[in-house]
Amino acid sequence: MLTVSLLIIQFMQQIVDAMTGNASYPTPAPTLSSVTNKMIALGSAYTDGQAARLESLQKTQTLVDVDTEADDLLGLLAAYVDNASGGDATVIQSAGMQVRSEPAPVGPLPAPENLRPVEGEMPGEVALQWNPVSNAKSYSLQQTQDITVPASWVHVLNCTKGKLSVSGLTVGQRYWFRVAAVGSAGQGPFGEPASRMVT
Repeated sequence: MLTVSLLIIQFMQQIVDAMTGNASYPTPAPTLSSVTNKMIALGSAYTDGQAARLESLQKTQTLVDVDTEADDLLGLLAAYVDNASGGDATVIQSAGMQVRSEPAPVGPLPAPENLRPVEGEMPGEVALQWNPVSNAKSYSLQQTQDITVPASWVHVLNCTKGKLSVSGLTVGQRYWFRVAAVGSAGQGPFGEPASRMVT
């Protein structure tokens, strides 16, 4: 807004200069004196606005600085209270401070969804990807060549991301894969199996 005002002031001055003494415009309406007076008033308001803006920025910076200093001071006091109280919640609260709550333990994790096996970069390799599970620390992958035999599932490996590649597979053989999420409460259930013919 202030920049626009400055452009208007410059434009008004340009017009007044061009029309003063211009025989093509003997009786400007409104008069050039009224345009000049308004230009002067706008210039004064522009100067006041710039000064107010600068003052506001300075006061805002002062607020930020004092706020930071207050936070630092409270941090030091909180460290003193924590040390002097020996971590006793009741003693800490008697100082008017709150005790940091322990994070709630995460229960059993759900089964990963949308397992997608695709052709790997090398022969005998399958690339797997699935939707990550919130709070999972790792994932456990199993594979089988015969999904009809529950005991045929074998553990392949663990990983920490929602994707991995399995190599050393027999080309031309179909493999089934399934994955389970592992969290603080242990391993969750396996998701729906998905298969891929190895190429």
